[in-house]
Amino acid sequence: YPYILCVPTARTKTVDLVEQYTELIDTIYVAAEERTIIVEEAHNFNKNASSPSPILELVAREGRGRKISLWMVTQRIQDFPKLLWSQCRYTYVLCVPTARTKTAELVEQYTELIDTFYVAGEERTIIVEEAHNFNKNASSPSPILELVAREGRGRKISLWMVTQRIQDFPKLLWSQCRYTY
Repeated sequence: YPYILCVPTARTKTVDLVEQYTELIDTIYVAAEERTIIVEEAHNFNKNASSPSPILELVAREGRGRKISLWMVTQRIQDFPKLLWSQCRYTYVLCVPTARTKTAELVEQYTELIDTFYVAGEERTIIVEEAHNFNKNASSPSPILELVAREGRGRKISLWMVTQRIQDFPKLLWSQCRYTY
């Protein structure tokens, strides 16, 4: 089959799932066939934010040479190793607060992440959803979004900003956009 969908039962523990999925990812890696692997709740694979899962690190670093694309999805950016993020070509920043987090906390975490990407200067596409949340108001853009919008192209960084609240979005940032939809 071209697709594998793993749906755990309600009784399956996270640690057991990670173990099973790790074996599955290893099998896909060894087979070296063109594949896309999507790892949902990817933060669960890592012991902590400074220690990436060995299998995710292997696929992230060497998978492209085997025609394997790795997509990692997490809502816990603070628990996700920067080493894995540094291997990503595309980063989608969806800033939606949950019951446990406030928008300001998420913006702070994602601002640090975007700054890390900018400093690294590697080719990357960053998509910021709900981008109006990063700005204090329509006349005061987020310093990191302004920096990446102004200078990112020279560092091979594409910045896509998505908002439904155009009235709350700084014109300074829009003026740096090559395309507006």
